[in-house]
Amino acid sequence: RTATIQLGFTMDDVYAIRKEVTQLERDVESKLSMYSNIADHVEEWSKNTDDLNPLRSLNEVDVIISKLTEANRRLGMSSASISIVQHHRSRLEDYGKEFRRIKSNVTEAWERVELTRGGKAFQQNPDSRNINMDHLIRERGNINSSISMANELFAQASATNDQLNGQTRMLAGAYAKSKALETQFPGVTNLIGKIKSKRNRNTVVLASTIAVCMCFIIWWWLHMRR
Repeated sequence: RTATIQLGFTMDDVYAIRKEVTQLERDVESKLSMYSNIADHVEEWSKNTDDLNPLRSLNEVDVIISKLTEANRRLGMSSASISIVQHHRSRLEDYGKEFRRIKSNVTEAWERVELTRGGKAFQQNPDSRNINMDHLIRERGNINSSISMANELFAQASATNDQLNGQTRMLAGAYAKSKALETQFPGVTNLIGKIKSKRNRNTVVLASTIAVCMCFIIWWWLHMRR
């Protein structure tokens, strides 16, 4: 009899999910390998396929990754060991990173191709209007504006950093001076203490002398009255 597992999953269900995950991982690896170098040959690739835009072809990889994500979610809900679940999730994250990298490279390469095609068409027929080219030019303008804004923010941040460094150096100098004065103060304090001690000693000697003299005067006055 088939054993019942966590949340209604059976051992057969867990085996089937793992088999599905493994197959989807193979499909993703195969597609990523096929598209890994497409950015370097995007124009030639688009000429040899029915779909002129390679970005639409990349959608099939996105679909497979979505299916793999769902399969990993079901695997995590089953009784499969934590190490197995973490292993497949780690591979899924790697596939996602690689797919985003490839898609970004293909997007940039395709934009360059579109701009080149649009520029050639405009040279041949200045009255022609390439909607895709206009869109890419606007996007490029937005990107340049963003880069300019980022450069301005970076310049402001650099200026602020320089000011903070200057203040840090100033505070460090003040701290060093305070330390130097602190090391000098004990000597001055000791000198003042010695002066006070000597003055107190002189005061005691003077008071004692005056007291002795007064006693002698009183004794002499009493002696003279006899």
